[in-house]
Amino acid sequence: MKPQLLLTAFFACTIITQALADDEHKRLQLTGKVIDGVNVSFMIAYQCRDALGPTYYNAIRTYAEKVFQQIGLSPEMAAQRVNRLELR
Repeated sequence: MKPQLLLTAFFACTIITQALADDEHKRLQLTGKVIDGVNVSFMIAYQCRDALGPTYYNAIRTYAEKVFQQIGLSPEMAAQRVNRLELR
């Protein structure tokens, strides 16, 4: 192989790897923000469940579980995560 072709392939791989790393970093940041938002919403609903009633609380709980599933948790893991939030 010619040295120029090797260098071109190397730099192309480096650029692609950096772009993928940047995308992964952004994805992790956004996932963290989603988790923080769900945690806050759920904790407010939990603290106000007596005033708001069980319908609102259950709707938020279901929403929290679905969001956790959308970011990759299994239904069981999502339910466990919400259960842990209730224990705080």
